[in-house]
Amino acid sequence: MTTNQKRKPNNGYLYLRNRIWYAGYTDSSGMKHQFSTKCLESQKKEAQRVLQERIRKSEANAAFFEAFNIDVNSLATPITVESYFQQWIQQREDKRTVKDQATHIRKHVLPVLGGHALSDLKIRNVRQWMQKLKKKDLSPKTVRNIYGTFSKMCVHAVQDELLNANPCKLNERDLPDRIDSPKFNRHKAVFSVDEVVQIITSPLIPLRRRVFYAAAFLTGQRVGEVAGLNWGDYFPDEKPLGRLSVNKQFHTKYRDITFTKTGATREVPVHTVLARFLEEWRNVEWPKTFGRKPTKQDILIPNVTETESETKPIYWRTDSLRKYFKKDLARLGLRTRRVHDCRRTFISLAGDGNASQDSIRWVTHARSKDIVAQYTTCSWSRLCSVVEAIKLPMPDTPDPTPEPTPEPQGSGGQSGAKCLESRESNLHCKLDSTQVTDITEEKRWSRRESNPRPQIHPQEALRA
Repeated sequence: MTTNQKRKPNNGYLYLRNRIWYAGYTDSSGMKHQFSTKCLESQKKEAQRVLQERIRKSEANAAFFEAFNIDVNSLATPITVESYFQQWIQQREDKRTVKDQATHIRKHVLPVLGGHALSDLKIRNVRQWMQKLKKKDLSPKTVRNIYGTFSKMCVHAVQDELLNANPCKLNERDLPDRIDSPKFNRHKAVFSVDEVVQIITSPLIPLRRRVFYAAAFLTGQRVGEVAGLNWGDYFPDEKPLGRLSVNKQFHTKYRDITFTKTGATREVPVHTVLARFLEEWRNVEWPKTFGRKPTKQDILIPNVTETESETKPIYWRTDSLRKYFKKDLARLGLRTRRVHDCRRTFISLAGDGNASQDSIRWVTHARSKDIVAQYTTCSWSRLCSVVEAIKLPMPDTPDPTPEPTPEPQGSGGQSGAKCLESRESNLHCKLDSTQVTDITEEKRWSRRESNPRPQIHPQEALRA
């Protein structure tokens, strides 16, 4: 006869001792349990309810250990918050936010509540934990996100019948206010029209990054959504504006293409300024950079990685783009802001151009869960009016990208005339108009007298 034979727990029994009802039962591992129900002799029905609740928890614990192949001898040990978390996080490996959720619990919940019995978790325990969490150097939004992750784990524990109720039922006064961190000024996290024009037209920034910035400023999409676009998602022949189909994003943490944040597909009009940038990028800079024309499967605005044999397009990572964006703003003498503020700028500029908020929401976000919105289809002309509301005072002729001037290589390098022209072109940037006129006249004279015939001495002519 095996000692660890699994059996179904019985209905238990009650008995009186000193006018108090005591109960007992045998769990699925064969272990006997006895305890006081703390009910008086006249409260037999309440004592029976307490007994059945204890048996139900025992069965739920047994099912939990069996589902994850845990030794049945562990049934005598209560399930702690930490042991349940280890099993709960394994069930969420396919979720996109599993890494963030695991970090929330490991760093901020387990150090305080990890050894606490899960079934004994009460609201007061969560309130005490929240008071300690608010003392950390975390923004209010981060604290609420951690609390939301812990609450979600407790909801699953209730569904697994390991908790009677979710203890994460704190009042608003126990939670931090919905305000930004003091380190972040949201009202300043926006770009002006002149700053947008300066960023996307400055020759100090490479064209591939300027095209990415233009797409972020003029479409209002998230950074990962712009990075995940390919040429097959761009339809330039649509009227009155071209169209981008946004149905995926590049996830930096997973290094892979995933669904958008909301899982929705959006049709985004292409601003005329962005269309000109994409046209130049496709016909000129892309073949120049990668040695071929792009296909529909190629990334629309890629980053570049160079190997010994070739130059390959790769997806823009959020952390890499953030560093470049910070350097580019410093190069232009502009105040530091986030790349995500390009999305805020698009919404602000469209609102300043008298575009309605409902129309802007159709371009930048998923449709509302309201029943009327579910039955509404926004027309293409209405979407285009949102993008057309943004007016950019673009220069008549874009600044050409400066190319470095090669230095003279002595007798085997540039000719004297070319060296003079390069030196004069540098002087044009430093001298006023009158000096430039004098140099131009000297230049014309040097052209007439360039490569003069050698003068022959009279005595040498007589000898000849």
